[in-house]
Amino acid sequence: MKFLIILAFLLLNFSIILAQQSNQNDSTKQLYALFDAEWEYNLRENPTFASYLGDKRYNDKWEDRTLAAIERRHRRNTEVLEKLKRIDRSQLSISDRLNYDLFQKDYEESVERFQFKQYLLPVSQQGGIQTQDELAQFLRFQTVKDYEDWLARLNAFPVLMEQTLNLMREGKRQNLML
Repeated sequence: MKFLIILAFLLLNFSIILAQQSNQNDSTKQLYALFDAEWEYNLRENPTFASYLGDKRYNDKWEDRTLAAIERRHRRNTEVLEKLKRIDRSQLSISDRLNYDLFQKDYEESVERFQFKQYLLPVSQQGGIQTQDELAQFLRFQTVKDYEDWLARLNAFPVLMEQTLNLMREGKRQNLML
């Protein structure tokens, strides 16, 4: 009897999901596709964030903190805003309009923040290169690959350190100091 109740519950949920998916218009599909693409992009660009979330695909990498990468990400954020504006917001459900608005606000703030060059101040009392070791507390070391990934990340640490120092040097050159 329990099996039939669980089966009925699962079938009901599955039919609701299918109905929701079939009711999606082009604007909703475009919005979700943009969300999905940006989520994956952000995991690739922020491997430590992915690691904190338990996504092991990038466990052997650090973020690219070169000026070129920072500028590339800024250009990408600007392009994403342009893509978002091409989605007809009026065709979205109320909850998706809210998602649209929050996403837009987040990206607009990121684009606006770029002009203040906070990225040239990569170290503070709250975080920076000096706290990277804390990441190990959040990783699960269950397989040989987990340890190999961590060793690869540690071996790449000097590059991350040099990128951080280069940002600090550029911040000093531009008289941006805390």
